Amino acid sequence: MQRVVVAGATGSIGRALTARLRGEGRHAIGVSRTATARDDVRIDLTSVSSAWPPWPAADVTYICMGSGGLDACERDPAGRRRGNVDAVSAVARYATAAGSRVVFLSSSHVFDGTRPVARADDPRRPQTEYGRQKAEAEIAVLEQPGAAVLRCSKIIGPGDARLTAWRTALLAGRPIEAFDDLNVAPLSMEDAVTALTAIGDAGEPGVFQLSGRDETTYFSIALVLARRLGVDPSLVRRASAETAGVPPAFRPRGVRLEQVLPQPIDPAPLDVVIARAME
Repeated sequence: MQRVVVAGATGSIGRALTARLRGEGRHAIGVSRTATARDDVRIDLTSVSSAWPPWPAADVTYICMGSGGLDACERDPAGRRRGNVDAVSAVARYATAAGSRVVFLSSSHVFDGTRPVARADDPRRPQTEYGRQKAEAEIAVLEQPGAAVLRCSKIIGPGDARLTAWRTALLAGRPIEAFDDLNVAPLSMEDAVTALTAIGDAGEPGVFQLSGRDETTYFSIALVLARRLGVDPSLVRRASAETAGVPPAFRPRGVRLEQVLPQPIDPAPLDVVIARAME
């Protein structure tokens, strides 16, 4: 039986990945501050790594850790760096030293968004603190022998806070506002997990990428949600991210990634992404 470790197993992506791996009959060990399963290991990954217990022996360690998104990293760059860069780097070193191959989940925000579709070999040019931290983490991970990085566009899965809030409002008959000038390439959680497991199984080092099939806006996503819920689409009101003061760096023009994977994946279309997120 293959042994794997999921660092950040209690986050949304880590939970989905751990569930998939266990469902496939693999011995998946979760590492987090709040370990719950019998074989899980409780480690505060943002603490000083010298205090960590020995890293669990495994064939693959998936690093699905995160310490806040765009806004949080701008507000507290030093604090978020401890989780997004320092902890990721430490996990990569510890896991590799324990004989594990490392697969790190990164983000399209390592690019500047000037290309409609970013290639894997394009230079990293992050425009946000979050992107800079992901870029630094990538570099640290790839220093380890056999390590791999998966960059993804916006991942939308069950429990997505934005969709959940919109759903609650729409079902109550309340209007919602959604930006029609903020691009996104929604990727289903299921497809992201499939890509991660494929990279782990293939054992190939390097940089991989996957993005959603459709480049769209949050306004269009909200309309799809309204139709799925069977509510009046006029409840969805257009709003402007620029007018709302969303920084230009948070509004890249290009949000899609060239697909680079051991085996091709046909990403789910937008309506399926939303349907899966609402399950």
